[in-house]
Amino acid sequence: MADRDFLIEYVSHLAIIAMHTSRIAEQWVLWTSEEFKFMIAGDSVSTGSSIMPQKKNPDPMELTRGKTARVYGSLVNLLTLCKGLPMVRCWPHHAAGVAPSAAQRSGADHGAWGVCARQAYNRDLQEDKEPLFDATETVLMVLQIVVEFANNVTFDNERLKESLPYGHLDATTMADYLVHKGMPFRSGHEVVGKAVAMAEKKKCRLEDLSLDELKSINAIFDDEVYGYLGYLNSVRRFTSYGSTGGDRVAEQMALWKKRLAPREVGDATAVGGDIGAYAGATTAADPIEELCAEDPAADECRVYED
Repeated sequence: MADRDFLIEYVSHLAIIAMHTSRIAEQWVLWTSEEFKFMIAGDSVSTGSSIMPQKKNPDPMELTRGKTARVYGSLVNLLTLCKGLPMVRCWPHHAAGVAPSAAQRSGADHGAWGVCARQAYNRDLQEDKEPLFDATETVLMVLQIVVEFANNVTFDNERLKESLPYGHLDATTMADYLVHKGMPFRSGHEVVGKAVAMAEKKKCRLEDLSLDELKSINAIFDDEVYGYLGYLNSVRRFTSYGSTGGDRVAEQMALWKKRLAPREVGDATAVGGDIGAYAGATTAADPIEELCAEDPAADECRVYED
């Protein structure tokens, strides 16, 4: 009765959601900027400038980023509210209807208490409603805004492709190639560093270095290395569970589209009538549960132990 752990835990989950939506918002604010221009926000989810009519500001994402501080404030509000509440509440003998002793009357026995109650309610807790409701309403609003923004943006694929070769993203897969050839990773790390330095000096990409140039760094290189270089080859090389390879990403997208799709309501009357597509008993099983029932050894079903 005297703690609000369940509210603190709930609002902490809301704060984590807000943190992730803020990260998405920051990414999209950067990507819609003139410096990046990877994304173009639609007119319905952007605002103009009072001075520069050509500007399209992603205000919904900036507001999403700012709302996170509000949710954090609600969590800190609840934590601060509860931090000073006593675990045990006690009353002196005379307050409990018991006559105080001579020592208590004289003040010599200040530590003597009569009646104690564990987890007694304190009126401080009436202040728990505002942060709870505000955090809930804020996160629900932010989620709607992020979905609306995502549905009204387009990506500049050509600009994205132009930016990918920069930064030598395939340096990691070059190191993987060297490991595949039998070289220890610590040694491969040094060799790749020299290859990157050579490419930087020549102002070219790793895949543009000739085989003779690569062999001048280390004789282990052969024609197979070019199957590891270039951003497309680099991405395709990541095939383990949870990696960024195209096939793996496609698998996860299909799985989560199915998992997050609205499900049929079984018996709506059993739970008080029509309460929405996501409520009540469902006739569709969770696709993760179906997958694990068929193949308990699947990557999605693994349980990792220390």
